[in-house]
Amino acid sequence: MLGNIQEGIHWYAGAKPSSHYKLLILRPADDVGTRQLRQIIRGMWRIIDSLRGGIVPSLGPNYPVDPKNLEVLIGYGHKFFERDDLERPTPEGMIQGNRFPQPQDNRDRSVLPGSGIVYDDDVAENVADAELVLQVTANSELGVNRVHFEVSKYLNDIGLSANGDSLISIDESFSGFGREDRRSWIDFHDGISNLRKGEERRQVVAIKPDNSGGQEWTLNGTYMVFMHLPVNIQAWNAIPEQRQEALVGRTKRSGCPILRLDNRGAPVADPRCPISGTREITDAGNEKFREPSSVVSDEIKLSHVQRANHHRSPVFKPDSRRIYRQGFEFLEKSDESGKIRVGLNFVSFQDDPDRVLFILTHSDWLGNLSFGGHQNDQQGGLERLITTRAAGTYYIPPVQINSSFPGEDMFPQ
Repeated sequence: MLGNIQEGIHWYAGAKPSSHYKLLILRPADDVGTRQLRQIIRGMWRIIDSLRGGIVPSLGPNYPVDPKNLEVLIGYGHKFFERDDLERPTPEGMIQGNRFPQPQDNRDRSVLPGSGIVYDDDVAENVADAELVLQVTANSELGVNRVHFEVSKYLNDIGLSANGDSLISIDESFSGFGREDRRSWIDFHDGISNLRKGEERRQVVAIKPDNSGGQEWTLNGTYMVFMHLPVNIQAWNAIPEQRQEALVGRTKRSGCPILRLDNRGAPVADPRCPISGTREITDAGNEKFREPSSVVSDEIKLSHVQRANHHRSPVFKPDSRRIYRQGFEFLEKSDESGKIRVGLNFVSFQDDPDRVLFILTHSDWLGNLSFGGHQNDQQGGLERLITTRAAGTYYIPPVQINSSFPGEDMFPQ
């Protein structure tokens, strides 16, 4: 039976992104078998279902709370598909080439071969290379943290494995939030070009018969790519503003798309933008300028917004390289005393992970670069403007009416 796309992916008409985000990285103990894992997830999902309905397990139905549009999805990493007793084979998109490798000491620390994004120097392990993940979104910080808290309680209460380890542990969590100003930490509108809500997004997100590899059970599932990406703000602020605009492909304040550089090297924006009576591209009436123009000079073709979108169509074909992004900014304590780390939790959904991995690794796109510009002009910290601390690819199975949780049909009965 054809399932439905899991919640927490805001593809449909009228969808509004949640304001708060958390990704929980789950690690089963080595001696937890697949049947036992199924039972543990089943119990965990009952708690999640209760919280979605506004019922906190310890309070009961007589004391409901507002769930604040709580949505939770479950994803399965390649390590899950290394189990030898599953009812389903490895999904088509979870092939070896679509996985993020572990960082290599004193060797290539690229997040992917051919990518200009590297792991931070102090990252010894890619913790997002996980067997199971939960994505939690809600319109309050309490909403996402309550799931973290209640799932942790449940995992603590179910006992230990034969080896004395937690049956499942939450190894790591990554938190983020949506910005009301729709800017990023570099103060630009650099992420507002996205697919139209409704059928266009669904065509990119949902696995379809022509790219399922004959695995009908994956139809209307999807693949999530996650990257926790710090931004080197000190390096960015040292770049002159006009150079910043040329690198982004938009003006800093209005966000209007840049078409070319004048004879003095100053960016020239689309003169029609923003429309009269508005100040920036996010104001009503400027929607047509959020997708950057396909007719730009050679210099602007090297900008971030142009490298990340080559305007190919139709979008449902994987070689269009269109993806559906749901990014959440973060601010966290740095490992350096008294300092903070800021950046983006990059989250994308697509019917084939190669859509986004191709963008990250091929030279005509973002390959060999961390952001944009010419590959021979990356001095002044631009070569490591964006780094990563964790990255993962996950299969997001469809919701089946007769299943206790998404993906249960992959487990032995």
